[in-house]
Amino acid sequence: MEQKASSEKEDKTRIERMIEKIKKNPVIVVLTCLVALIIGFDNLTGSLGNIPGNISKLWLHPTPTSVDVALISDSYPRFGFNFQHPANWLRYDPTNSDGARYVDPNNTKVTVSGSGGYAVAYPSMEDEISAELKDARSHPHYHLLQDETPSDIQMTTFMQNGDKEVQEIPGERFEYEYQINGKQMSFMEQVAQAEDGNIIFTIFCQAPSDVYKAYRNLFLKIASSLEVYNQDVAPTATPLK
Repeated sequence: MEQKASSEKEDKTRIERMIEKIKKNPVIVVLTCLVALIIGFDNLTGSLGNIPGNISKLWLHPTPTSVDVALISDSYPRFGFNFQHPANWLRYDPTNSDGARYVDPNNTKVTVSGSGGYAVAYPSMEDEISAELKDARSHPHYHLLQDETPSDIQMTTFMQNGDKEVQEIPGERFEYEYQINGKQMSFMEQVAQAEDGNIIFTIFCQAPSDVYKAYRNLFLKIASSLEVYNQDVAPTATPLK
């Protein structure tokens, strides 16, 4: 009996000391409750991977890792350009042969496209960009994320003797986002103009905003791979890297 009474007294003393510590440092209460909440949810679901709703979004979806896929290059002779695209993505060709669109088979909202067109509606690259951003601003929740003048857009001229000359051409790359049917989407667009000013080239990439960061480096590689070449000398040529 004396041993039991002594044990109960020690427990009471231990509890009293704990209460005193909590009074002095209320942060302990918050941390204790938080740990209990985590353990409770883990026991309830069997694993944190099954937590539903906003809790899952908050705890289980950190910034996604970058998407890294093999790239290959295709040529589009009607307007004399090529660009790289993921080798295993689905390809869709427009009937006018202006370029092509590629779709990620794992997420069909992620697409990449490249096209050329005569500078008729918008005679300058600046006019084209202004029109594109005006259209983007008309959508809800529009934000301009990035606007820069890249130095990696190239014009490749093929000579009659088989040599080629590479030079930079004017271009601009910008990123923005807006909402489509209640879902926020992010875009990377690069516009370039051929040396003679008659043709404007566009690389257009899009992905849902919640995964855009994972695709951004891939989009940058694709946008910077754009090459324009001289149609008159080599109408079906694909410039070598």
